[in-house]
Amino acid sequence: MFRATLLPMLVMTAFALNAAPIDPPTRPTPMVRTLTLTAANSAVIAAGLNLGKEFVTSVHLFKGDETFDLTITSQSSEKITAKLPADLKPGRYGFMVLTNGDVPRFIEEPVVLILE
Repeated sequence: MFRATLLPMLVMTAFALNAAPIDPPTRPTPMVRTLTLTAANSAVIAAGLNLGKEFVTSVHLFKGDETFDLTITSQSSEKITAKLPADLKPGRYGFMVLTNGDVPRFIEEPVVLILE
């Protein structure tokens, strides 16, 4: 009697383990550690980790409810150089990236840009 109930339980457990969903591999998160203005204040250099094209689609500045799209001029795994809009006014701006992948996400980076 014990064998008759044990066998179906083992079979059901084997099917359950094989049918368990497999988590997709995680993608590295882009992380900007520093922002540096170029000498002419016409571009910003964002340095950090996982900043290549396979991880970052675009970069943006924000101030309150306003968002300013930046034009990426060069990009590597550790650095992004982006042109600032000509009409950008002095102030303190946050920096964010739009990730690349199946589900793109905006990530607000822990750095600020201060224009004087």
